[in-house]
Amino acid sequence: MAIETITYNPAVEVMADQLQSVRTCLKGSYFVKLEGERFLPHPSSIDKDTTRYASLLAGADFEGFTATTQTSLLSRMNIQDTEILLPKKLEYLRNDADGDGLSLKGMLTTTAKNILPAGWHVLLTDFKGLSDIKARDLSRADVKDMKPRATIKQYVREDVVDWDFARINGRMQLTFILLREVSSELDHETLERKKVTTYLKLAIDDTGYYQQKYTEVDDATGIQKGNIHYIKINDIPLKFIPLEIVADSEIEGGEMPLDAGYLTSISDIALSMYNTSAKLKEVLATLVPALFVYGMDKQSLDEFNETNGRKYIAMGAFTPNFMPRSKSEMEVEILSAKDNTLAFERELESKAKSARAAGAVFSNDQSGQRTATQVIDEATTSSSILTPLSASEESAFERCIIYAGMFEGLYDPDNLQAAFGEVVVDMPGNFGASKITAAEAKEYREAQAMGAITIKTYLKAMKLGGWEIGDIEQELADIESQGPREIV
Repeated sequence: MAIETITYNPAVEVMADQLQSVRTCLKGSYFVKLEGERFLPHPSSIDKDTTRYASLLAGADFEGFTATTQTSLLSRMNIQDTEILLPKKLEYLRNDADGDGLSLKGMLTTTAKNILPAGWHVLLTDFKGLSDIKARDLSRADVKDMKPRATIKQYVREDVVDWDFARINGRMQLTFILLREVSSELDHETLERKKVTTYLKLAIDDTGYYQQKYTEVDDATGIQKGNIHYIKINDIPLKFIPLEIVADSEIEGGEMPLDAGYLTSISDIALSMYNTSAKLKEVLATLVPALFVYGMDKQSLDEFNETNGRKYIAMGAFTPNFMPRSKSEMEVEILSAKDNTLAFERELESKAKSARAAGAVFSNDQSGQRTATQVIDEATTSSSILTPLSASEESAFERCIIYAGMFEGLYDPDNLQAAFGEVVVDMPGNFGASKITAAEAKEYREAQAMGAITIKTYLKAMKLGGWEIGDIEQELADIESQGPREIV
């Protein structure tokens, strides 16, 4: 059976442009420029000269600090140090959580990587091997031979195209969600490639939780609707969807978050600087240094030509210009782009300052240039972003693993609370600033000795900057033993 179209939730369209912008910024300059006028409008709405625009696009500089900020935040999460406790029967998830070889720590990383720009991410626990077949056509022996395993699938925000909540037993619960998967199929005989879009509907009806697929192929007519498949445990349909929404902030019951992720504020500044850079480069190209001479009549020009052998004022070292006697009546002025570009340069500096204030990390930043206060501010910003994100990841992954145990027969679907404690995902909670260098440590020590910063500020910066407690305590002992220093 075919249907004509699938309607997306209105919120999907509202945020589509913002999400595409931040995703493109994360890819880098090449992909930003591929978007052409979407991110860099033509400077003229009248002539639309293609040559002028090509020059404008080529000269524009896109700063990739959106991506370096994401990389910096992920490194501070230290996901590789996450402690994961699993029951023996679920140990296979540790190194292959999705059935395609992605480990749990790898999935924690990709989840965080997607939440930073998008704001939220979806995890679905499924039983690999059963949802894609007609289970009624299989015997129990067939199912056993297939060796199905529970897996955790992940969906980026853009692939969640519709949803619905309802109050069940006094609690708001997700009762419908439509997930999209886009793939490409190659016909090995004709060498033709077709785009295939598959929609997976997860819903709850009076019977229980079921899945249903819809498939759309480029050259096909309509969208093909598959059969309803109820997900059962011990022949009893589940009463909930084993899905978790991981977000960078607490989710209100009955609503999907509308705001995009933290990195969107950073990417907005990057795109604004990209446009300012284009304008600056165009001004620099058109306002090359030019020489203007005022008050030179024909007689003076003839005298100059006769004396110098040319009718123009030459520039450069060891190039004399012998002026006629009437030179006192002449004025020579060099017009350069410097005065005309000052406003653009100040604007770029201001925007870069705003980006850093928002927590952006530039690739050319030198850690040795940070003050102790900046180190503390950097750590505070990181913690405010990463603490709620990590807490959400820990909770969501623990629940998804427990759902996997439910499918494996370890836990009762009606008493999943009993499983908490057997499954633990404990992510590192110290999101301090990037490591303080030896040069910085020396600088801060000297600043403290001179009274420029307090002992408390000095030690706090050192701790947040990755120094060991023992080293800090030794520093404190050294400071106390030396006593107060006279400031000259």
